[in-house]
Parts: sequence; C-alpha cells; structure tokens
Amino acid sequence: MKPKNPKKPKKTNFKKIILPALILIIILILVWNGRHACERIKDSNQRDDCYVNLAKETGDITVCSAITNPLFKDYCLNEVAVFKSELSICNDIKDTKSKFSCYNNIAQLKQDVKICNSIKDESWLEICYNKLAISSNNPVLCNNLTNLKKRDICYDTIARSINDSKVCRQINDVQTRDACFKKIAVNLLDPKICSEMSAGTGYAKVNKDFCYKKIAELKNDISVCEYIRFEEIMQDCIDLVKSSQVS
Repeated sequence: MKPKNPKKPKKTNFKKIILPALILIIILILVWNGRHACERIKDSNQRDDCYVNLAKETGDITVCSAITNPLFKDYCLNEVAVFKSELSICNDIKDTKSKFSCYNNIAQLKQDVKICNSIKDESWLEICYNKLAISSNNPVLCNNLTNLKKRDICYDTIARSINDSKVCRQINDVQTRDACFKKIAVNLLDPKICSEMSAGTGYAKVNKDFCYKKIAELKNDISVCEYIRFEEIMQDCIDLVKSSQVS
C-alpha cells in the first residue's frame, strides 16, 4: 500500500482574518490615543468637540459617552450613525428634532423611503421626502410634499435632471411649468414639447414662440419657425436660420 500523503496545513486567509484584525487594532489605538488627547483639553466645549471629531473619524460610539454637553452628544451619535449607516443609533439621540435629522441622513444613505415614513416631525418629514425624491430622481415622492411651491420645485428639479417633460406636467404653477417644458424642449431639440407650454396671452404666448425659435436656431431647421404665431418673431427666426445656413 502506498503511504497516504500527509494533509497540508491550511493557509491562513490573510484578507479574511489577519487584515480585519489589524484594522481593528489600529482603530483601537487611534481611539485610545485620541481619547487621552481629548481628556487633556480643559475647556469643556472644545473637549466635547474633540470627542465628536474622534467619533466621526473612527465610528466608535463609546467615545460619545464621554461627552458632557447633551447637544454635542446628540451630534456625536448622529455622526456615528451616518458613519456606520445604522438607524438604530439614531434612537439613542435625546433631542427629537436631532433624532429625526438623523433618520433623514440614514434615509438618504440607504435610499429608503420607509425611514422617512417613520419621521414624526413635519418639517423633517418634508425634507426627507424632498431630498430622497431628488437624489433618486423619483417624482412620485414629490407628491408627499404638502407645500405647493416646494412640490413644484421638486418636480421641476427632477424633470430637468432626467429630461422628462411628463414630469413637468405635474407642476402646478404655470410659469414654473412652462419654464420646465422650455428647458427640456431645448435640451432635447424637440419642438413638440414647446407645444405643451400654455397658450395664454402676452409673455406666455411669446415665450412659447421663443422656445420654437431657439430650437430652430440650434437645429438649423427653418421648418421649426413655422410653428411660431407672432409674425415678427417668426421672421426673425427665419432670418436667423437662413443667415446661419449661408455662413
């Protein structure tokens, strides 16, 4: 019988075991040195600020317990919660508004509207919906805003970001809606979007014509000028395109 080959000892996985251990040791050293440096500061506010900065750098929540000022301590917990992206840490914050500010920060990090829904403060709830809607380009979330002006700005910002005229249609204010249509029409060089602008009278009517004129100029397409209702603006449009074609 052939002798069995002796089993080779398993190699230690450096990345899985040694490296994390080294990182943990380094963090513990930084925290220990940092805490001693902060402890030597005589002024209480400066000392608390030192602890906050240390917690932000290391993500060590135990550093926050050394802070005496309640506001600094809440801010410290907020920073650690963001560092670790952990909602549960926000619940340790005493001040209600600071706690919901923390909820908002985590909602943005996780892109999770359910976290916004758990906010009980009206102002922070709206901030959370608004910021999340814009950062995720999700116009559906704008509808959660009770303030009409902020809701319109939310729709307008997203529409311009994704160049989608359908989102402009959700805007309540006529001038804001028309500006949204015009911006996207010019971006996409699509005169059909100009036609969605309000007919109105005066400036609104002229503004639609300027939308067509700008697209005609950019596309170097005289046929777009034919959509213009004011004869003077139409002629200016035709002359502008013709001069561009000659040159």
